[in-house]
Amino acid sequence: MEEAQKRNKARKRGEYENEEETICYLFFKFKVVWRIWGFCLSWLRCLSVNHYDAMVYFMMFCPTNVKGPIYIIWGGVWIAIVGEIWKHRNMCVFKNERVDHIKVFAVTQRKVWAWITSKDKDAEFTYSDWCLEPLGYLRFFG
Repeated sequence: MEEAQKRNKARKRGEYENEEETICYLFFKFKVVWRIWGFCLSWLRCLSVNHYDAMVYFMMFCPTNVKGPIYIIWGGVWIAIVGEIWKHRNMCVFKNERVDHIKVFAVTQRKVWAWITSKDKDAEFTYSDWCLEPLGYLRFFG
C-alpha cells in the first residue's frame, strides 16, 4: 500500500506517467529522462537516435571505432548518467523531492570530471573547462 501511495504522489507532481516502471521506461522513455539525456548529449555535442534497450543504447553511445581509455571514458559517462537518473528517481520516490533534470545533469558532469581527474594524473583541466568543452579532453585520448 505504501508503494502505491508514493507512486500516486509522484504522479500528482507530474513525475511519473501511467506506465509500468521497467528499466526501459525509467532510464530511456520517461519524459524527464529524455530531458536529461538531451542535456547530456547536447553538452557532448552528440547526435543520436536513442534506443530503448539498455545494451543497444550503451553500444550506440560508446564509439565503436576506438579502444582503450577513450572507450572507457565514454562508457563511464553513460554509466554516470544512468546512475544519477536512478539516484534521483529514488530521492523523488522515497524522500519526496521534486524532479530536477538540471540537477541530475550537473551532478553527472561533476562526477565524471572527478572520476577522470582522479584516474588520470595527467588530466590538467579545470571543472569549468570540462563543463564548457568536454570533447577537448576526450579528443586527447582519441
